[in-house]
Amino acid sequence: MKIFIKKYYFFLLLALVVLLSGCTQSNTVGGSIFLHLSTDSTTVFSGNNVRINVDMENRNPRSVTNVAVSVFDAGLMNIAGGQCVKSFPKVLPNELKTFACPMIAPGKEKLLNDRTSTEVNAKVEYTTSLSFVQLVEMMAEEEYKRKSDTGELALKPSHYSYSDDNVRVDVDFSSEMPIMIKNPKLPQYSPQNYFVYFTVKNIGNGFMDDIQYNDFTVSPVGISPVGISTGNIADCVSTKEGWSLKVQGKTFPKIACMLNLPADMKSIENYGMLVTLNYRYEVREKTNIVIIR
Repeated sequence: MKIFIKKYYFFLLLALVVLLSGCTQSNTVGGSIFLHLSTDSTTVFSGNNVRINVDMENRNPRSVTNVAVSVFDAGLMNIAGGQCVKSFPKVLPNELKTFACPMIAPGKEKLLNDRTSTEVNAKVEYTTSLSFVQLVEMMAEEEYKRKSDTGELALKPSHYSYSDDNVRVDVDFSSEMPIMIKNPKLPQYSPQNYFVYFTVKNIGNGFMDDIQYNDFTVSPVGISPVGISTGNIADCVSTKEGWSLKVQGKTFPKIACMLNLPADMKSIENYGMLVTLNYRYEVREKTNIVIIR
């Protein structure tokens, strides 16, 4: 219980710092996976062997899981044993994994020139996540109007961004904050819907898999404001079973969430949304080998 409380206050403090400073971007600490290929020799005679050395380093400050490293295209070379694949359930921060793939150059009869350059391609696929806390600030209608009339109302941005080295999540509210919560008891009351939109962008030099059901979640941090019976202020399409998103170029379509705001409130409420994106990423690397006939 103490650990949960400490985590809650850490996330809430982080979000408060972002909002109070007026910044519209907060970078979550993160890194990426680096892949390097080298050969024992940059040249090989036809029919002879050469070794491809594969080095994979996790420069994330956190572990990555379900890691698979493979040579998926050997060019004109033949992989001894038919394939070169290594799997690791987990790779720790700053951990280096290295292994070698024996390759066999084709025979003279398969080469048209005395010197032929061929490309060997490898890739690493892994699962990781980006998490952040987005604060939603709400204010009762009477307090909102009072502060607006007296010039005390300080509006916060409606756009925020969070990123690691691979992905960025843009957060766009349909209204600047604080969001005014109308009083249903007033005669001029008319309900109004508010939304928040999340846009996932691939900002790294690799490839992202589709975002599947339960890969993107929005959950409450701490205690929900009175009137939010579900415990979650955001009702998102990503919670629907069978939902998925396909990347279009480098950007995924927007994820829309309706804000489930309290029906009534006394003055000011702050609500923390813990947003988590679990994603599968792929990074590729290549090297060249000259085959001498």
